[in-house]
Amino acid sequence: RRKILLGLLHDHDVELKRLPELHGDAAISDFMTHLFCVPEFPEEVVVPDTLSGALSVTKLLVEKSLPVVVFEASRPIEGVRGCSLYDPGLSVVILSSIDQANAKRFTLAHEIAHILTRVSGICDPFDDGSQTEQRCNRIAGESLLPTRILSSRIENVNEPETLISELALEFKMSYSAVAMRLYQIEALPNRRLRELLDLYSSQYQAARARQREKDGGP
Repeated sequence: RRKILLGLLHDHDVELKRLPELHGDAAISDFMTHLFCVPEFPEEVVVPDTLSGALSVTKLLVEKSLPVVVFEASRPIEGVRGCSLYDPGLSVVILSSIDQANAKRFTLAHEIAHILTRVSGICDPFDDGSQTEQRCNRIAGESLLPTRILSSRIENVNEPETLISELALEFKMSYSAVAMRLYQIEALPNRRLRELLDLYSSQYQAARARQREKDGGP
């Protein structure tokens, strides 16, 4: 599909945008915050209230602003929620179509972080097994829920599940992604984070099982 698209663009003399030269993770996160329509920027783009609408707007902005095409795979590799192929001419991001829209937004942010750092990735966004994955997680989390906003909302985290639910709804993120952000700014201890991620993971697996059953798959 990428080759076909490149051919069509060449035939019609369409010039692709260039990836911006961004120096440092903070600069990358700030750039991505605009792309992902964080509520701090309502005057620029109105984000739809629905999760699917927000995802659609985000994908459109990504493809209009960067030399990137975004696809969805109906049967992704088990355990992989997204992947990215960096190319100086036209990069590709693939999302898992089985995921919920809010999870796709984080995966998209994670993969765009790969592209902007010029490193391809085949990964689970919540796998901290490598420094590259940790870096892309931090960039994605900061772009979707900036520390300057999050810090003003964590006066009381005695009931983190309630706070996570509220922030996930407002910022159109998954519960797991919000939990990771709280951990990254040291508002959630590691043991509690792992408990919550296990809970959300089991809920995700159950949802996938229900979807497979509905689709008649194995």
